[in-house]
Amino acid sequence: MSSFATAVAAAIAAALVAAPGGAARADAAAQETIQAACETELDVPPGVCPCLAAKAGADLDDLQQAWLAASMTKQMNEALALKDQMSPTQAMQAGMFLVGGVPACAG
Repeated sequence: MSSFATAVAAAIAAALVAAPGGAARADAAAQETIQAACETELDVPPGVCPCLAAKAGADLDDLQQAWLAASMTKQMNEALALKDQMSPTQAMQAGMFLVGGVPACAG
């Protein structure tokens, strides 16, 4: 399985078991982490990772960005704790982000 497919599968699996909860705050550091993880974990063309990080900042709320950053860097305990704070809708949107985000940035 490619690293992209593995990352997408992990994101979707974590999103599918989300429970409702409160909110968390992420900052620009989450987008930097998303970009760095993209560059090391995903096999994508140049330019996709900065686009993906910017798209995360535009399309996802702070909690979703923090979850994505933790998931992409394989910090599963943190990712699970963040997921528990998301509503099912937030979790599904965050989990599906890579499915649509990577092709949108690569296209």
